[in-house]
Amino acid sequence: MKQTKRIFAILLALVMLVCAAPAALAEGQSAEDLNLPASHFFVIPRAEATPGIDWNEVARRMLYTALTGESVDMTDLQIPLRGNYDQIMDLLQNDPRIGDSYGVLMETVLVGTEWYISELYVNQDSYIANEPKHRYDAQMDVIETLTYDLVNNTALSTVDKALIAHDRLCAWTAYNYDGYLNDNYTGIDGVSYGPLCLGKGVCAGYANAYNFILDCLGIPSSSIISNNLNHAWSMVKIDGTPFYVDPTWDDPVRDVPGRILHTHFLNNYSSFSASHGVSDFSTLPTSTAYDNYFCKDTQAECLLIDGNIYYLSTSRNKLIRRTPGGVETELISIPKLRGSDGAVASSRMVAVGDEILYLQNREVRAYNVKTGTDRTAYVPTQILDDTNNLMGIRLKDGVVSVYSFTAPIYWTGMTAEAYEQCVTERCESFTYCTHENTVFMRKLPGADCQTLGAEKWICTDCHAPVYKAGLGVLGDHNYIVKTVSDEALAAPANCTTPATYVYSCATCGKVQKHSTRTFSIDTELDPNTHLKTRTVKGTAPSCNATGFTDGEYCDACHKWVSGHEVLPAAHQIELRGAIEPSCEVGGSTGYEYCTRCRTIIKSGTFIDPLGHTDPDANGNCTRCGAHIADPGGNGGNNQPQQHGSCKWCGKDHGGAFGWLVKLFHNLFAAVFGAKYE
Repeated sequence: MKQTKRIFAILLALVMLVCAAPAALAEGQSAEDLNLPASHFFVIPRAEATPGIDWNEVARRMLYTALTGESVDMTDLQIPLRGNYDQIMDLLQNDPRIGDSYGVLMETVLVGTEWYISELYVNQDSYIANEPKHRYDAQMDVIETLTYDLVNNTALSTVDKALIAHDRLCAWTAYNYDGYLNDNYTGIDGVSYGPLCLGKGVCAGYANAYNFILDCLGIPSSSIISNNLNHAWSMVKIDGTPFYVDPTWDDPVRDVPGRILHTHFLNNYSSFSASHGVSDFSTLPTSTAYDNYFCKDTQAECLLIDGNIYYLSTSRNKLIRRTPGGVETELISIPKLRGSDGAVASSRMVAVGDEILYLQNREVRAYNVKTGTDRTAYVPTQILDDTNNLMGIRLKDGVVSVYSFTAPIYWTGMTAEAYEQCVTERCESFTYCTHENTVFMRKLPGADCQTLGAEKWICTDCHAPVYKAGLGVLGDHNYIVKTVSDEALAAPANCTTPATYVYSCATCGKVQKHSTRTFSIDTELDPNTHLKTRTVKGTAPSCNATGFTDGEYCDACHKWVSGHEVLPAAHQIELRGAIEPSCEVGGSTGYEYCTRCRTIIKSGTFIDPLGHTDPDANGNCTRCGAHIADPGGNGGNNQPQQHGSCKWCGKDHGGAFGWLVKLFHNLFAAVFGAKYE
């Protein structure tokens, strides 16, 4: 169950000034004098509140004081403190336009026996000039980008405007799950600035951001808080009828880009309390008008294209076009995504111009709503393997990012560090929109670089803000220039990815340091920087197969980094049966024997007997000492004697072929050992 630690940025101080009671309250500034936009935020009326008070006007004056630091006279509204204190606190705590501002303090004056609110002001010792206004403007800039095609859209119904705003906020923001796991939320998480400008927040931040967006669309809303659940969400009025909307629970953790639920969109008290399991909040919403609204049947973003809403039906696995009048047309079949553990999930979608990009397990498909054609838009090459499929998609600033998660059950329990590593390793991005079609929004006030001015445009294809040089006033940096420099380097090249750089300002050349929008050029990969290396143990060679030394292998580029040298196949040779010849008996060179495969590799050869040398004076062979001749007799005969017992069979060999038999028997004796000596 999601939780938040709500830190209210507003401190309310009641300064009771006992003074002479005037006959009547002085007339103060009118609402028109403050030059503030009208508010559509509402506070749920408390029974003790004074009837007839214009709480929207009170909220406008609080906002003016918070943003400018200037005091505002409140005497013309004639608001008694008694009975209205809790209502004032509700306003200070829950108005999304004030929640991220500095503390507003209140002064009262005694009139007769009643204390009245006389002035709003801020503590000048802690107030930083212009900072609240800058943060307010930054949020308005994001809201303008998210809602430019909704504000003046008279064809779209109020409920569908609330739906598109709900989906775009969920697609824009991720829940601060790290804060949830480690109990380290910040105050920014619980106000609208976190989700809108930082893309991260908790339930109170989601609710305030959604209310802020609805306020700009003219749709009344308010924040609801449950102390039992430690949770916050929104109450929205559709044509005067209240409903509950919980964008936090419709953007479930962990965040899967493109996954958006609609279970908690436009609920009544009964269904909402049943799903949330608490009841310590207002029972005001009772209508069931939208219990079965079409968006309940999708888990992907509902896309607004040329006035029609496109959504993916989970029950029918069909892409549906829905007109503002509610007429639906089935377009194409989109199969469910399949995780590695067998789980299935609906596809995710984003819109770029006339095309809807959706996931089909291992590729990104593009369906053109004008032509009805369906094609392959992109096939990831770096993040897919046999164990995962595509599960997430995000579009920002014309860049499409796809994510190869397995089913959510695989990574819900990960630590924050492991999850961030998983997201980084399993993300692949490609530029899909060049911002050729833009619509002018407004000139930008203020400046932080030397230019003749700047204008904000919005790409009508991908909804990205585009800043162009304008005329008349100084403007913001125009981050559109692709500059290759060490300062602009966002990530150096590695074994699979060229170097990436952040954009630079077209006017002053300043680098957009913290941008998430980058570009790559046709640079070579870096063969010395490998992303995922591991040591692979070598293998010894065998008689018939080669082996390898230890080596380092990169799983990113699938190449050997070092080592892995080839060890040739070879026998383990041992020389056996080698025999030296003697005078009368021949010898052998021996044979080569492999002790690994137990095979004779090379046979031996016979060596002839050496023969006796000339006898000495006693008739003995000078090599072996055998008596071979009588003294003075046949002393020159050094041939081996052809008589005597055979060393192999122990017999004498005579006759015409006796010498041949004896020759072979001597060879056997040399190889296998003599039987007789």
